[in-house]
Amino acid sequence: MPNSKPCPSLALFFACEDASIDKPPDTPDLQFGWWDIHKPLYHVYMPPGIRKGFGTPELCLYYQLSGGTGDYNCMVEMHQLDLAVPKKNKLWIWSDPFAAHCEDELAVIEDVVVLKRVPFPRPGLYQFRMKEGGRVLPGGECYLHVFPGE
Repeated sequence: MPNSKPCPSLALFFACEDASIDKPPDTPDLQFGWWDIHKPLYHVYMPPGIRKGFGTPELCLYYQLSGGTGDYNCMVEMHQLDLAVPKKNKLWIWSDPFAAHCEDELAVIEDVVVLKRVPFPRPGLYQFRMKEGGRVLPGGECYLHVFPGE
């Protein structure tokens, strides 16, 4: 029988302006820290007067991964969706692969993936997918709606 490990899932996965670990000033140990999440993003507006060709130097994607055991090689992709003609969906960028290690199925891994030079060529719906081994993890999809600048 092949050795199989459980597939982890994402309890939280969303775009935000910034996310960082904060900790009490009297300890250097990060295990006593907590996450500060700044401006979760579900929709954004391009700057005034801009209707296409928008982009941002970086975009943070916060996640909580659990339910796995062992090492996983993950990555995040960004797709532009065309809801009227799904064949026109387009993959724009992807992250470098990153490792996630789960001690056991009850462990929760919290971290941030930072995408650099994120293009939003036109208004619309963009989907982010966290994948491991070529498959989208359960709970590993989130969306960002981009509106034109007024």
